[in-house]
Amino acid sequence: MLPVHYEGWRHFREGREAVERAFTRTPEPVRRAVRWLPPGVPVDIEV
Repeated sequence: MLPVHYEGWRHFREGREAVERAFTRTPEPVRRAVRWLPPGVPVDIEV
């Protein structure tokens, strides 16, 4: 899971911290599946 547009867009009211707090209430496999990528940096994703 790759959260996108969580920062830098004014029409979204919650930033990364709020999203991370929400993920603390999800099952461990979901938390492990989240990857926070740096904006504007290409990253290879293995599937």
